[in-house]
Amino acid sequence: MISQAKFFSDLLSSAKGILLTAHRDPDLDAVGSTLGVWHLCRLLGIPATVWLSDPLPKDCDVLPGADRIMRTLPTEGTYDQVWVLDASNIDRVRDVALLKAFAAGRTLVNVDHHPDNSQFGDHNLTPIISSTSELVFWTFLHASGGALLADVATDKQTLSNMATCLYAGVCFDTGRFLHDSVTANTFRAVADLVTYGADLALIRHHFFENKSPANYALMRYVLNHMVVSPLGYIYVEIPVSMDEAEMKSVDIIRDMEGTSVALSFRETVSDGIKVSLRSKSDFNVSLFAAQFGGGGHVKASGITLRDVSLSEAKTRVLAALETALSRES
Repeated sequence: MISQAKFFSDLLSSAKGILLTAHRDPDLDAVGSTLGVWHLCRLLGIPATVWLSDPLPKDCDVLPGADRIMRTLPTEGTYDQVWVLDASNIDRVRDVALLKAFAAGRTLVNVDHHPDNSQFGDHNLTPIISSTSELVFWTFLHASGGALLADVATDKQTLSNMATCLYAGVCFDTGRFLHDSVTANTFRAVADLVTYGADLALIRHHFFENKSPANYALMRYVLNHMVVSPLGYIYVEIPVSMDEAEMKSVDIIRDMEGTSVALSFRETVSDGIKVSLRSKSDFNVSLFAAQFGGGGHVKASGITLRDVSLSEAKTRVLAALETALSRES
């Protein structure tokens, strides 16, 4: 890890300009890790731009630097490196054709923590770790942080802003430190981020204590429509009219006792049927999702099915799940 940290820190430091982006429909880890690297570039005097064409999750505008995120691909500026964060495959980036055209002739850097990463970059930093935000911490602030930040440690505000963004990403992607991906090193990283000035109160209030009426409407709908299977899984169908911007319906139902696997099937306007999967057992939902072209983590994964109805998507996925569960029992 230390040798990798030095390589990627040297790569970052050598950049004339960096375009930073992340996966489509970005979550808090995608936004937090990307902004974290952007603040680091500011500390080091490296010109950098964050490009995310999708709207940000609710309240992400409170993250330091969020107001500087560009919605359209920049046409001006000198960029010799393109960094894609928190994306297991480059095709997970919105407007990927534009990105590939932009990256042609430039160094493409892939920074991600998903175990099914396709190694699409010219350089790939992809260890299995709790979150991309924690990966950014260990690579740039710890393993080589003493050298990388030695000359800029007096800029306490930017250091604090970076720590706040990274803390938000770690906190979100670990389920507030409840997921199996959490290690002792995760807590060591957070301890240092707090020392750097991470604003815990800001993150707690805006992301975990600020639910909207739409969020409670979703919870009410899910509780009234969830289906519990005697085979040990639970699922819910979410129509396109329901808003999942703040909370995923699968995370509402996954806590029911006796549940091995939780799923939600959600209609979207343009992206087909989104299937979210969570495992509370040894069942590998990433491996299961792969047969449908999906993937993610062992305990949390997703599938996108296009050109099918919600009913057909549910029938296909649940039939495969029942077969897989009966095979394991």
